[in-house]
Amino acid sequence: MSVRWVADTDAAAARMLETLQAAQAQARRRRDIGGDEAYEIGPTAGMIALRVGRCVVMVEANRPPGAAARLARAVAYRLRHLSQARS
Repeated sequence: MSVRWVADTDAAAARMLETLQAAQAQARRRRDIGGDEAYEIGPTAGMIALRVGRCVVMVEANRPPGAAARLARAVAYRLRHLSQARS
């Protein structure tokens, strides 16, 4: 898991994720991850890019199957709760 970008605003982070998604040959929207937006990147389910507020995060895990989605859900949950605690 890596934090790729932390933007000044939610809108700027959304544009960053949109640009990343548009540059990928295979990107599928994931609505079951949580956060504000999430995309599965590549031919397998091992990489997920997600946005929560101003943060854009990449999660990579090939094994076991479904590990990337489980990790991405945990990251989205944690980031959401951290941002709510700071508000």
